[in-house]
Amino acid sequence: MSKFFYINNLSDYKDACEQLNTGERLAIDTETYVKPEWVNKGGSALDPHTGTISLLIAKQEKNFPFVFDILCLTLLDYNPNLLIQALSASKYHIGVNYKFDIKFLKTTFNYIPSNVRDLLVMGRIISNATGSKMGEAHGHSYSDLCREYLNIHITGKKTLRVSDWGIAPKFRVLSNKDWYDKVLYAATDVQYLFKLHDIMYRAITSPLPHTPLIPSNNTSDSFGLGMADVLDRECKFIIPCAVMELNGLPVNKQDLLNYKLAVSSKLDSLSCTLCDELDLDPPVINWNGDLVPTSKAFKTIRSPSGLLKLIQDAFRLGKLDNVQSKTLTRVYNIIEALYSIKASDPGGDGEECTNSADKLEELFLDEEEALLHEELCLLEMSELNEKSKLLKLLLTVKALSKQESTKLERFINPSTGCIHSSISTNKAATGRTASSNPNFQQIPNIYHVEVDFHFPVADGS
Repeated sequence: MSKFFYINNLSDYKDACEQLNTGERLAIDTETYVKPEWVNKGGSALDPHTGTISLLIAKQEKNFPFVFDILCLTLLDYNPNLLIQALSASKYHIGVNYKFDIKFLKTTFNYIPSNVRDLLVMGRIISNATGSKMGEAHGHSYSDLCREYLNIHITGKKTLRVSDWGIAPKFRVLSNKDWYDKVLYAATDVQYLFKLHDIMYRAITSPLPHTPLIPSNNTSDSFGLGMADVLDRECKFIIPCAVMELNGLPVNKQDLLNYKLAVSSKLDSLSCTLCDELDLDPPVINWNGDLVPTSKAFKTIRSPSGLLKLIQDAFRLGKLDNVQSKTLTRVYNIIEALYSIKASDPGGDGEECTNSADKLEELFLDEEEALLHEELCLLEMSELNEKSKLLKLLLTVKALSKQESTKLERFINPSTGCIHSSISTNKAATGRTASSNPNFQQIPNIYHVEVDFHFPVADGS
């Protein structure tokens, strides 16, 4: 006997919706396929604008999953409102990477759930809160979580999941073994969601030990991270993230080209200045009559190892161990703080400088920064100012280089004409990560300060 209910006719569809319409929490998953009109036009089953739902799996805690064959039901002219009503009645939805499902629920049914719990997000909360590297190393996918928390190994991820979910209706029958295996895999994908959710929910929301929330004589080991509010906020953030990803950023291709040209022009100009500051090869005139750095000089600027030696020589600093933007920014901030301290020493007796420097040392991240600070303290104000300008120039060149290498045009969706950036909610243990693939995090700091051109947004956005 199959461990799921396969719904591909109107009678079973109506009965299934009635059974789901009870207000219980639901475990939800979707399988998607490329719309026929987008098969040969660059469409993707992972893109809610060029793909659509093939199967929707919904499971109550004590029942077998219902596997709704949306493709077959659509051909039968079914009423999607019955399913939407059943989904809306639930206490909350449980899923993994539920942003993906929300986007397809919106484009397929024009429906967005109001309350969700995402196990991927919950897994990351636990990893981040405990400082564990294990979660990040092992991953937080459904199969990862089942393996780590339940010692259950899910199979078929590399074969059944990536295979075609848009096969013709005549083959979508359980007597077809290939289709049966796919439906069984889809049903299994929600089988353990409740158990995983409850384990992680207790770990996240149970109070911390030795707090006023727990009596001192309590011998229970049912303690947790005390992060119920964090979980609530993270899960509420999933829905607007999904909507932002779905809407995307409208762009105009010509304006995008103009922006790229403006970035390249500014990069050439500042690179020439940097070459002069670091005594690299003098700039040359290109076929447009513009000054540009030589290939050798530009390669040195972009080479961490080559640039490191030049910076060390220019700064006479032995403690500068790399030229990554994060390190350079820290050095720049230390120099700026030291410059400000020395400028605020009105009596010239060094007392104000010493007191402020002591406070500055409290901000150092490690011993290397403290040693670097000692070297910088020996410099005169004029030298600090000179090195501050060089660092700012170098940081700007590195940022512009990153922008130039980001080929934004390849991210334009063929269906919407927008760039749909993926937003990570709680990946980093130290805080949120901004949008990625492509990453727009640095663009505002560059185009409105260093490039006299507004980021391209289409009319009416």
